[in-house]
Amino acid sequence: MRFFNVIFKRFNMIQLIQEILYILVGYMIFFISFLIKRDKKKWVFGYKKQFKDNVKYLYVYLLNNHKEITTIWISSSRSLVKEMRRNDYPVYYKYSLKGLYHCLTAGIYFTVINSNYVNYFTSGGAKRVNLWHGIGIKAMAESKSTPADDSLISRICMPYAYEKYDLFLSTTPLLDQVFKKTFKLSDNQIYHGIYPRCEFMRQDKNLLADYIEMYENSLMRDLIRRMKSFDKVYIYMPTWRLNLGKKFLNYALPDLARVNEVLKKEKALLILKLHESVSYNTFESDLENVVYMNPNMDLYPVLPFTDVLITDYSSIYYDYLLMEKKGVIIYDFDYESYIEKEFPFYVDFKKYTPGLHVCTFDELIGAFEKNDGFLLDEKSRNWILAEMWGNYKLNSNEKLVEELKNL
Repeated sequence: MRFFNVIFKRFNMIQLIQEILYILVGYMIFFISFLIKRDKKKWVFGYKKQFKDNVKYLYVYLLNNHKEITTIWISSSRSLVKEMRRNDYPVYYKYSLKGLYHCLTAGIYFTVINSNYVNYFTSGGAKRVNLWHGIGIKAMAESKSTPADDSLISRICMPYAYEKYDLFLSTTPLLDQVFKKTFKLSDNQIYHGIYPRCEFMRQDKNLLADYIEMYENSLMRDLIRRMKSFDKVYIYMPTWRLNLGKKFLNYALPDLARVNEVLKKEKALLILKLHESVSYNTFESDLENVVYMNPNMDLYPVLPFTDVLITDYSSIYYDYLLMEKKGVIIYDFDYESYIEKEFPFYVDFKKYTPGLHVCTFDELIGAFEKNDGFLLDEKSRNWILAEMWGNYKLNSNEKLVEELKNL
C-alpha cells in the first residue's frame, strides 16, 4: 500500500504518534465546527511553517487594500508568529485559544496545498479556496511519491487530501484539465486569474526594494546587495524529488568548484535555491561566485533581481517568463528517471518548455562559458505565456477579491 510506504519513509515513530493524536482530537473538533456561526468577512490564511507563496501575497494585498475584511494568518510555528508580529501582521498560533477561535469562526480558508496548513479540523462549514502553488505540466494524479491513495486508511488519516474546494485558482483551460482530474473539480469551481505572488513580482523594482527594506529580513537584503556587484546572476531552482534523496546536489552539480571558476571569469553569480529537504552538508561555503539561499527564504522578492533561471520540471519556469528580458536554462539531467519514479507529464515536456535545454553537467558548464542564448525568441515566449497564463495582463488581485466576496 502506497500510503504506508511513503509515510514510513517520511516520519519517525514520535512523529507518527503525534500525528495519530492530532487526528483523534481533530475529528472531535471537526464535528463541532459545523455548528458554529461563521463570519463571511473573516478570512484565514496559512502555509506550512513559513510566510510565503500565493497565500502570503493575497494576505498582504488584503491588509493594504481591503480593511473591511478581517485578514488573519494562522501558523503552527511559534517563531514565525513572533516574527510576523514584529511587522504588525495579524497572526495567531494554530493551537492557541485565539487561533482556534478565529479558525472556527472564519468564513473562508485559503491554502496553496490543502486547508490543514490553516487547520482542516476547524473548517466545517467554511468556504475553502485553493490558490495553488504553481502552473505545472505534471500529471499529479499519477504520482507515486505522495501518500494519498484510494485506501480507507489514507482517507481517515489524511481527510484534507480529499477535500472539496469552493474555488480553485487556475490560469487557462489547458491547466484546468489537470486540476479537474487531480482535485475532482467542476467548471464552476474554477476561477481564471494571475497568481498573487506573480502580480507582486512583476511590479516596479523600486517598489520591490522599498518592500524588502521594510518587511523582509537582513538575510534577503544582504543577498540582493551582493547580487548587484555581479554582471550576471543565475538562480538554480530544481523541483522537489523523492527518489534522489537529500544528496540531490551531488547528482545535479557534482563539481561546484568547477562551476565557481567558470562563473568567476564571467563575473557572474550562481544562487542555489534548493528544496528544504535537500542536504547542504557538502556545500563549499568558501566559493566566491556560488551562494546558498536559505530554503525557507521567500524567493519572489529576489527573482526580479536575477537574470537567468536554471530549472527543470518546476512551475517556476512559467512564473519567471512573466518578467521581461529574463533568460532560462532547462537542466533536465534525470528526465527518464523522473518520469518513472516521480511524475509523468500530461503534455509534451519539451514542447511546453521552450528555451535552452541542457542534459548533462558538462553541457551546463558549456552554457555558462558561452554566456549567451538564454532569452526565448519573442514568438516562443508569447506562445507559452498565452498557453499557460492566458490574458494575464487583464487579471489582478482585485478581480480575484471581488470574486471571493461573492462566495
